[in-house]
Amino acid sequence: MLDQLVSVNLMSQGERSHTVDPRRYQFKNPKLLRLAFIHASASPFRVANHHMAWVGDSVLHLVITEALMAAYPQAELGQLSLLRQYLISRAACLKYAQDLKLVQYLRVGLSYKPQGTIAGRLLNASDNMLAELFEAVMGAIYADGGLLRARTFYNSHWPLPHKLEAAMQHYPLPHV
Repeated sequence: MLDQLVSVNLMSQGERSHTVDPRRYQFKNPKLLRLAFIHASASPFRVANHHMAWVGDSVLHLVITEALMAAYPQAELGQLSLLRQYLISRAACLKYAQDLKLVQYLRVGLSYKPQGTIAGRLLNASDNMLAELFEAVMGAIYADGGLLRARTFYNSHWPLPHKLEAAMQHYPLPHV
């Protein structure tokens, strides 16, 4: 569940757990995380996750660029660009969202009811909705805790292979 990875902790201050696990992120402002879960169809006031996803996309781009440069300082830019292209792609963001089981937290509007929701939560979201949801969560972490927290969260969940060759074989990269 998400609360095992990203700690929403809507409990009182005294009940909140204090953890040092880098895979968890303790939100100082849980409203940011709640905002990340609201699809535009569920918000009559145009306050939804797409703005947070826009920020998260930039954060993800920077975090992955830094990780690639640190892990593979001698690599050619073409190889790094291919890896980054995949790691920030819709397919990768969809995988990240699936790894975190984010679909259960996505809030959608009534227009999605016939397609399968329970209490406004979508059971079967589109790949694009899920990928954007992950970007919105990254944006929420950045807005709440800054770049260091976003970097730590991402890198602790999806560390890069130690060798460039392993990374090039591990990810479904386009052939050039």
